[in-house]
Amino acid sequence: KLAAHYAASRQFEQAERSFVKSSRPQRAVEMYVQAGQYEKAHKVAKAHMSAHERTELYITLAQGLEVGNKLNDAEQLYLIVQEFDLAINMYKKREEYEQMLRLVSKYRKELLNDTYKHIAEQFEMKGNLKKAEHYYVEAKMWTSAMSMYRQLEKWEDAKRVAKIHGGKQSFEKVVLAQAHATFKEHGAEAGA
Repeated sequence: KLAAHYAASRQFEQAERSFVKSSRPQRAVEMYVQAGQYEKAHKVAKAHMSAHERTELYITLAQGLEVGNKLNDAEQLYLIVQEFDLAINMYKKREEYEQMLRLVSKYRKELLNDTYKHIAEQFEMKGNLKKAEHYYVEAKMWTSAMSMYRQLEKWEDAKRVAKIHGGKQSFEKVVLAQAHATFKEHGAEAGA
């Protein structure tokens, strides 16, 4: 009770001592996290909890912060216990792709191209073709962007992507595909 009183009156050091003395260091950690004092929280957790207990507590606290839409704070807790994938997934679920990419490029470099591809596919499904193109190109999959435009008969965009990223030969292939599609659709009079 005394520890809770100290915490409520923001006398954190006294509260910490009381929580630790009563064998409840996790309450001190929670108090510091709620106050946004992550370094102090981690110091207490490291000194008085096992690595497993720390990880479990931090994940639980991070998930609570996530629900409260405090994503930066949740991210900090996930990263402290090296749960990079949970932090990445948090942003993925909310479609905060730039934050997701920031973490993937830092902690999961080997998944970066797959992540770009995933994001491109999401934008393509939603009909945001310009963003889909951007992420396909980032994934070094410009041919997927070109194919996306071809399938939708957006020939000018397909030719632009082919010319910029594939050069003259790729551009010519798209022009031929366009001519073929036009011939199939309109017959011989299309060329007249």
